[in-house]
Amino acid sequence: MNLPTVLRSLRFPIATRVLLASALLIVALTIALLFSAKRTVEQAMYAEIIQRVEVGQNLLRQLAGERGTPALTPSGEPKFGSWTVRGDHSVVDLVKKLTGVDATIFGLRDGVPVMWIVPSESQGPAAPAASVRSIR
Repeated sequence: MNLPTVLRSLRFPIATRVLLASALLIVALTIALLFSAKRTVEQAMYAEIIQRVEVGQNLLRQLAGERGTPALTPSGEPKFGSWTVRGDHSVVDLVKKLTGVDATIFGLRDGVPVMWIVPSESQGPAAPAASVRSIR
Protein backbone atom coordinates (compact mmCIF):
# COMPACT_ATOMS: atom_id res chain seq x y z
CA MET A 1 0.00 0.00 0.00
CA ASN A 2 1.21 3.46 -0.80
CA LEU A 3 0.70 6.62 1.26
CA PRO A 4 -2.34 8.05 -0.60
CA THR A 5 -4.17 4.71 -0.29
CA VAL A 6 -3.42 4.51 3.43
CA LEU A 7 -4.65 8.06 4.00
CA ARG A 8 -7.86 7.41 2.02
CA SER A 9 -8.57 4.32 4.08
CA LEU A 10 -8.41 6.36 7.31
CA ARG A 11 -11.60 8.13 6.27
CA PHE A 12 -10.33 11.58 7.19
CA PRO A 13 -11.48 14.67 5.33
CA ILE A 14 -9.30 15.59 2.35
CA ALA A 15 -7.80 18.61 4.14
CA THR A 16 -6.69 16.43 7.06
CA ARG A 17 -5.16 13.88 4.68
CA VAL A 18 -3.26 16.62 2.85
CA LEU A 19 -1.96 17.99 6.16
CA LEU A 20 -0.89 14.52 7.33
CA ALA A 21 0.88 13.83 4.05
CA SER A 22 2.60 17.23 4.22
CA ALA A 23 3.68 16.63 7.81
CA LEU A 24 5.13 13.22 6.92
CA LEU A 25 6.96 14.72 3.96
CA ILE A 26 8.41 17.49 6.12
CA VAL A 27 9.59 14.94 8.71
CA ALA A 28 11.24 12.83 6.00
CA LEU A 29 12.98 15.88 4.50
CA THR A 30 14.15 17.02 7.93
CA ILE A 31 15.70 13.62 8.62
CA ALA A 32 17.42 13.64 5.24
CA LEU A 33 18.79 17.14 5.85
CA LEU A 34 20.06 16.19 9.31
CA PHE A 35 21.99 13.21 7.94
CA SER A 36 23.38 15.33 5.12
CA ALA A 37 24.46 18.09 7.52
CA LYS A 38 26.03 15.57 9.89
CA ARG A 39 28.07 14.03 7.06
CA THR A 40 29.19 17.46 5.83
CA VAL A 41 30.28 18.56 9.31
CA GLU A 42 32.19 15.30 9.89
CA GLN A 43 33.98 15.65 6.57
CA ALA A 44 34.93 19.24 7.37
CA MET A 45 36.21 18.26 10.82
CA TYR A 46 38.31 15.41 9.45
CA ALA A 47 39.70 17.65 6.71
CA GLU A 48 40.75 20.18 9.35
CA ILE A 49 42.36 17.48 11.49
CA ILE A 50 44.26 16.11 8.50
CA GLN A 51 45.43 19.63 7.63
CA ARG A 52 46.69 20.15 11.20
CA VAL A 53 48.50 16.82 11.09
CA GLU A 54 50.19 17.76 7.81
CA VAL A 55 51.30 21.13 9.18
CA GLY A 56 52.67 19.46 12.31
CA GLN A 57 54.33 16.78 10.21
CA ASN A 58 56.09 19.34 8.04
CA LEU A 59 57.23 21.32 11.08
CA LEU A 60 58.49 18.20 12.83
CA ARG A 61 60.39 17.13 9.71
CA GLN A 62 61.92 20.61 9.39
CA LEU A 63 62.91 20.92 13.06
CA ALA A 64 64.40 17.42 13.19
CA GLY A 65 66.17 17.99 9.86
CA GLU A 66 67.75 21.17 11.23
CA ARG A 67 69.38 19.03 13.91
CA GLY A 68 71.16 16.89 11.33
CA THR A 69 70.97 13.77 9.18
CA PRO A 70 68.81 10.89 10.50
CA ALA A 71 70.88 8.01 11.85
CA LEU A 72 70.98 5.45 14.64
CA THR A 73 73.04 5.38 17.79
CA PRO A 74 75.05 2.19 18.46
CA SER A 75 72.23 1.15 20.84
CA GLY A 76 69.70 1.49 18.00
CA GLU A 77 68.04 4.73 19.09
CA PRO A 78 67.17 7.40 16.51
CA LYS A 79 69.27 10.52 16.26
CA PHE A 80 69.59 13.52 13.96
CA GLY A 81 73.17 14.69 13.56
CA SER A 82 74.62 14.79 17.09
CA TRP A 83 71.16 15.18 18.67
CA THR A 84 69.88 11.98 20.25
CA VAL A 85 66.11 11.87 20.47
CA ARG A 86 65.85 9.81 23.65
CA GLY A 87 65.00 11.97 26.66
CA ASP A 88 65.03 15.28 24.74
CA HIS A 89 61.48 16.45 24.10
CA SER A 90 62.35 19.94 22.92
CA VAL A 91 61.44 19.34 19.26
CA VAL A 92 58.13 17.61 19.93
CA ASP A 93 57.27 20.18 22.61
CA LEU A 94 57.91 22.97 20.11
CA VAL A 95 55.69 21.24 17.53
CA LYS A 96 52.94 20.97 20.17
CA LYS A 97 53.35 24.63 21.14
CA LEU A 98 53.28 25.94 17.57
CA THR A 99 50.69 23.65 15.97
CA GLY A 100 48.71 22.07 18.78
CA VAL A 101 49.41 18.52 17.61
CA ASP A 102 51.22 15.81 19.53
CA ALA A 103 54.34 14.43 17.88
CA THR A 104 56.58 11.50 18.75
CA ILE A 105 59.88 10.38 17.28
CA PHE A 106 60.46 6.66 17.71
CA GLY A 107 61.25 3.37 16.11
CA LEU A 108 62.76 2.38 12.80
CA ARG A 109 61.54 1.70 9.30
CA ASP A 110 64.10 0.28 6.89
CA GLY A 111 66.87 1.38 9.24
CA VAL A 112 65.72 5.02 9.31
CA PRO A 113 64.25 6.80 12.36
CA VAL A 114 60.50 7.20 12.02
CA MET A 115 58.44 10.13 13.30
CA TRP A 116 54.71 9.89 14.07
CA ILE A 117 52.34 12.74 14.56
CA VAL A 118 48.69 12.70 15.65
CA PRO A 119 46.22 15.42 16.62
CA SER A 120 45.90 16.00 20.35
CA GLU A 121 42.72 14.93 22.13
CA SER A 122 41.84 18.55 22.86
CA GLN A 123 41.27 19.17 19.14
CA GLY A 124 38.05 17.19 19.03
CA PRO A 125 37.25 13.67 17.91
CA ALA A 126 39.97 11.20 17.10
CA ALA A 127 41.44 11.51 13.65
CA PRO A 128 40.75 8.89 11.03
CA ALA A 129 43.50 6.30 10.68
CA ALA A 130 44.66 7.94 7.45
CA SER A 131 45.71 11.08 9.32
CA VAL A 132 48.27 9.30 11.47
CA ARG A 133 51.41 9.77 9.44
CA SER A 134 54.87 8.30 9.44
CA ILE A 135 57.51 10.62 8.04
CA ARG A 136 61.15 10.13 7.21
